[in-house]
Amino acid sequence: MKFKKLLFLGFCATLSFNLLSQNVKNDGILEVSYVLPPTDPLLKDITHIYVQGKYQQDNQYINDLRNMINQDHYTLLATEDLAQANLVLTVMNKTLVPRKTRKESSTSTDKEGKTTISNVFYTESKHQITVLLELLTINGEIIGSWTGANDINISGQSTKNYDESGQNYDNLYAGNIAGSVKKGMNQAFFLLESQHLYAKKDNRLNILTLKSKKVDYSDINTAAELVLNWGKTNPTDLSSPEIIKAIGIYEAELAQYEEGNKKARVNAEVAALCEYMLSIIHFKILDYVSAYNHIQISETLDKKLNNSQEITKRSLETLKTRGVY
Repeated sequence: MKFKKLLFLGFCATLSFNLLSQNVKNDGILEVSYVLPPTDPLLKDITHIYVQGKYQQDNQYINDLRNMINQDHYTLLATEDLAQANLVLTVMNKTLVPRKTRKESSTSTDKEGKTTISNVFYTESKHQITVLLELLTINGEIIGSWTGANDINISGQSTKNYDESGQNYDNLYAGNIAGSVKKGMNQAFFLLESQHLYAKKDNRLNILTLKSKKVDYSDINTAAELVLNWGKTNPTDLSSPEIIKAIGIYEAELAQYEEGNKKARVNAEVAALCEYMLSIIHFKILDYVSAYNHIQISETLDKKLNNSQEITKRSLETLKTRGVY
């Protein structure tokens, strides 16, 4: 009997927590852009890079690589004369299964008993595409190298003959290889940029509101709408009337927080939401210190705001680790 009572109480506590956490809703996105510097202090002074293909055939992919680099920070040079570093691209195409043909036949019978044989002709091959990126000093010393690799099947098909399947294969070949190269390049560049370059990052942070049938949270939801509209103007400070009003609402709510009272209108969850919203507001204008302080308080109050806190905190901690603030 005692066990059943404890089980019932545990169920009620879980239900109460779930109902509480369900008050929080994602009601929009605040886009935050920032620049993450390299981990190595010696690379922070590099601003001019020469991007080149190791072999002539690699140069057809150079523009794709250049477009991945943060050109707000880096100047990409046409020659290596004034370069502080060289970024070299090598593309390797290893044939796993040589080009070959095959035929698949199927038989069908209609209601009248007439048999039809259908043929599909294939011309196909399989390749492994490896993309190597090497960052070099002007003296040719390797700072680091990164690879991205994936396998690709190329298949030309025809219901007529092998000649047509071969033509379709030829038409597909260059595009499929280029797509695979771009995929490998993305993989390699992600590894390169995450540690060794100034990387432009875009975060989509959740704007949170509260839904409750018993408690009126319209002021908090009004503040969220103000933040959403403010974010769309690409602000650089907190001078606009709408964000001043939103901050005022969140601060007024926090002033009513009743610690330890789960039934209070402004309980730990509500206070955590307000601190979280103040965090992403300051993150938006790149005030990282204030943003980090608010997110720490938010997590201390309640860590279960739809994973929104963790995403924000992780980005801010990475910036802190890199010495941005």
